[in-house]
Amino acid sequence: MESQWMLQLKNNANINANAKHRSTFSSFSTKWAKDSRFKAVEKSRDREAYFKDFVEELYKKEKEDKRKEREKVAKFLHISIFNQIPLGAIG
Repeated sequence: MESQWMLQLKNNANINANAKHRSTFSSFSTKWAKDSRFKAVEKSRDREAYFKDFVEELYKKEKEDKRKEREKVAKFLHISIFNQIPLGAIG
């Protein structure tokens, strides 16, 4: 049950587009309470645990995406600055 629900969470574009690592279970459960996939997990505490795992993965992904973006910007700036300095000026 857990893996199926988590896969649906990860693969559902509607959920992923609106989900943030700061999302709360109560707001999520209010929004998706009528969804049969949400109801398929019988115990509320299990739903919440699966949701927390999902949010934790989102947080890690967002953090990694930000790190990669910073690296891209730093590389761009380094190349841009290096290309503007005449070779004879270093020294």
